[in-house]
Amino acid sequence: MSTPEPLTPWGPLVVEEAPPGTASRILDVAMERFTRQGITATTMSQIAGDCEISRVWLYRFYTGRDAVVLALLGREAKRFLDQLAAVIDPSLPVTEAVEAAFEFAVVTLRGHELLQRVLVHEPEVAAPFLTSGIGPVLRAVADVIGPYLQAEAGMTTLAARAVSDTLLRLILSITLNNETQVDFDDARQRRAYIREVIPRLVPPASA
Repeated sequence: MSTPEPLTPWGPLVVEEAPPGTASRILDVAMERFTRQGITATTMSQIAGDCEISRVWLYRFYTGRDAVVLALLGREAKRFLDQLAAVIDPSLPVTEAVEAAFEFAVVTLRGHELLQRVLVHEPEVAAPFLTSGIGPVLRAVADVIGPYLQAEAGMTTLAARAVSDTLLRLILSITLNNETQVDFDDARQRRAYIREVIPRLVPPASA
């Protein structure tokens, strides 16, 4: 099912893998450079140098740094969503499956080096789409969880959307905030929190 392209500070986000070969390699190199140096401090010349290609050749693939950032975001979002969908095991009880998906999202986003660097050192870059409550990448998560809740938990469209929105807001808050009573980087504390909270939002499906 196609969804509207969410906006980012660099333009509309298209969730897709980069073409194989040079285009994908450029994104790998850009990820390393952005993580080490930051997005706003990185130039196309630096990316070209890291790739050992000319700027002219780089511009054949991406029209500028914004295009590189957008393509990288789209690729990371695609990989995240594909992995999230794979985590939701239809053979598990619905509550356990959502718990697994929630933990995957929290661990992945908190452990994503580029995302965390931007949040800490370049908050002005992330602010335009985080201050609304749900970032564009997280928005797409609802399109994975919502239909699952309808199909497996028997929720209405409205109820599934409300629950998925609540889950997204929790994930976003946990991703952004390190000053909490729960240490979400500690597996035991994280899982205790998840086992306490998720069943309140997603009770076991009726037999």
